[in-house]
Amino acid sequence: MKIYTRGGDQGKTSLVGGPRVEKDCLHIEIVGQLDELNSFIGLMLAHLPEGSEDIQAIVSRIQHQIFDAGAQVATVGERQSCQVELSWVEALEQMIDRLSGELPPLRHFVLPGGSKASSFAHVARAVARRAERALVRLHLEEPQSPELMSYLNRLSDLLFVIGRTLLAREAIPEVRWQSAMERG
Repeated sequence: MKIYTRGGDQGKTSLVGGPRVEKDCLHIEIVGQLDELNSFIGLMLAHLPEGSEDIQAIVSRIQHQIFDAGAQVATVGERQSCQVELSWVEALEQMIDRLSGELPPLRHFVLPGGSKASSFAHVARAVARRAERALVRLHLEEPQSPELMSYLNRLSDLLFVIGRTLLAREAIPEVRWQSAMERG
């Protein structure tokens, strides 16, 4: 199978079960953002420190789910073979609760950074939130599944908690955001 088809050379592509669309249509934009999200998660996985097997296990599963979410967004007009499920959202919530139990209460805003893995978790969080905003725009035009909307929202929360957890496990202090007044 060739990797190129020449079908998109004029700036169009096809949605599953739908017509050819411009490559800047919102469906394709979201699929691209989910692909970017998955790529940053892959970078985070590649930099996880020793002892992060629990995070690796759930995040590896999440990568498959993100691909499923992209397939769901790219499918129109027919029964979708890939559907984000409420159980996926619940699993994210359970992991957030478990990891949050290892952390001190959050009493201030924190800046991304501290380690490569934590930094990639924060970049992935920001991309997840961008994809979620685009999904909300699409939802205003074409109703999207509430499970998909909840999934992206909760995923960004989990990635934030993972970023904090990775620093805590490596005993790297979080960088507390300081207001302009505090910075002097």
